[in-house]
Amino acid sequence: MEKSCKKMKKYFSKYPMFNGAIHVIGGIGIGTLITYPFVGQHPVR
Repeated sequence: MEKSCKKMKKYFSKYPMFNGAIHVIGGIGIGTLITYPFVGQHPVR
């Protein structure tokens, strides 16, 4: 586990734009999952 974490940190430190894109996409996905129970319908449709 620790070895794979080090590999990911090394990879993302080399490619900051890819790191940012992954975090934006992940944030949108998590935000959609969090708002789903409150809205009642799928927020993207």
